[in-house]
Amino acid sequence: MTYSITISEAEQRVSEVLKKIRNDDSILLNDEGTIIARIIPENPQPPSDSKVARLIGLLPSLQNFDEAIDEYHAFLEQK
Repeated sequence: MTYSITISEAEQRVSEVLKKIRNDDSILLNDEGTIIARIIPENPQPPSDSKVARLIGLLPSLQNFDEAIDEYHAFLEQK
């Protein structure tokens, strides 16, 4: 996950920021609304199977992919 914080928040919450980075989160550091840096983990962990499974559930079904392509080509030919 990515979090956005100001410079003053980062100064006040250094321990929390470091904990988030250790947990593979990234931090966007902003100064008066302008992002000036992105802090990311040095060696991020690969996604766990549960994270991948959740992401797969977000993908549209490709079961009828060929049919959709054929319909798209037919649509283009009509124009």
